[in-house]
Amino acid sequence: MPPAIAISGNTLQLIGQSTQPATVNTSNFGLVAPASAPGSTALQNMLSLSSGVTLIQGAQKSLKDAMAVAQAVYSAVTGSASLGVTFPNTDIGTQLAQVAKIIQVRAALGATRQIFFCSQGGYDTHSNQLATQVQLYSNLAGALAAFDQAMGALTVQNNVTAFTESDFGRTFQPNGNAGTDHGWGSHALIMGGAVNGGNLYGTFPTLALGGPDDSTSRGTWVPGTSVDQYGGALAKWFGLSAQVDLDYVFPNLRSFNYQTPAFI
Repeated sequence: MPPAIAISGNTLQLIGQSTQPATVNTSNFGLVAPASAPGSTALQNMLSLSSGVTLIQGAQKSLKDAMAVAQAVYSAVTGSASLGVTFPNTDIGTQLAQVAKIIQVRAALGATRQIFFCSQGGYDTHSNQLATQVQLYSNLAGALAAFDQAMGALTVQNNVTAFTESDFGRTFQPNGNAGTDHGWGSHALIMGGAVNGGNLYGTFPTLALGGPDDSTSRGTWVPGTSVDQYGGALAKWFGLSAQVDLDYVFPNLRSFNYQTPAFI
C-alpha cells in the first residue's frame, strides 16, 4: 500500500522520487470483484504479457499496481466495523469519510505512515465572494468536525494531523463584482491532537493598502511565514528531524534560519 493516497484525483504533490501515490475515489474503492473472478484473472494475464515496448510495460505495471491496491483496500474495508460517525454529504465531507475508513484499516493494510490529499475547490472568488465563502466554510467546518469525531472514535487523534494549504490568497481590496482577485499571503488551518491549538501563529499583516505588508496597492499581503517553514513544522512532527533531511526536502528553509512555527 503506497504511503501517499489521493482522494481527489491525481495530484503532483504526492509524487515521490521512488514511490507513486494511489488514487481512491469517494464512491467506492475501485475494483470490487474478488481477485479470483474469471474477468479479473483474464485481465491479470493480459497485463503480464510482454510487449517489448517500455511505455506499454510501464502502463501495464501501473494498472496492475492499481488493481492490487484497490483489491487490498476493498477487502480491508469490507471487513471493518462502522465508525459510527455521520459525515456531511458534501464533496469535502465524502473525501474525509474515505480517509477515515482507510485510517481505520491501516493495520490490515500494513500501513505505518500515510499522507492523504483531499481538495475543496471554489475559493477563486472573483465575484459573489461572501455567499460563496459562507457555503464553502460551512462545508469545510462540518467535514472537519466529523473527521475529528472519527479520529476520536479510533483513538488516533494524537497521531493524525489535518492541515490546509492554498496556492494563493485573495486581495484585501474588493473588485467591482462583489469579489476579490488573486492575492499572495493567506491563512491555514491545522487540526489534531498533537496541535498546540487555540492560537494564531505567524505575524498578522498591517491592513493598509500600499502599506508595509502590501506587495501591490490592493492588499496583496506578503506572507509572514514561508511555505517552507509551514511544511517544515509538519515534516518534523512526521519524523523528519535531521537538518540534512530538512535541507533536502525544504531547500529554502535555511533562508529562514530553520525557524518553524511552534503550532505542533
